[in-house]
Amino acid sequence: MVEFTKEKLIEIIKQLDPEVEKEFRKYASFYATAYAEVTQEDAKDNPEYEPLIGKMVVATGYWSDSDGLDLYDAWIEEKSEEVIPAWTEVIEHPETVKVTWNKI
Repeated sequence: MVEFTKEKLIEIIKQLDPEVEKEFRKYASFYATAYAEVTQEDAKDNPEYEPLIGKMVVATGYWSDSDGLDLYDAWIEEKSEEVIPAWTEVIEHPETVKVTWNKI
């Protein structure tokens, strides 16, 4: 199995043109999360990416107007096909929810 260091994953995600979500930090700087899914097409250009096909590379850091994107942590996330929210039962069976008010 191929091991990818944080530094290598940050290098990879910068090459993949990731989507970046920003959350206000202060002044003109933001917390940033960059993510990109590695595709077959990406691996065709860079064979070292083959173990990452179908996986999401995620990195966090900062973004600012003056410095752009500065990433400091990165990891690989496996895609999950099955996501079941905790509120599924309530949504599927709204008739089972009964609200009562007590006088105090």
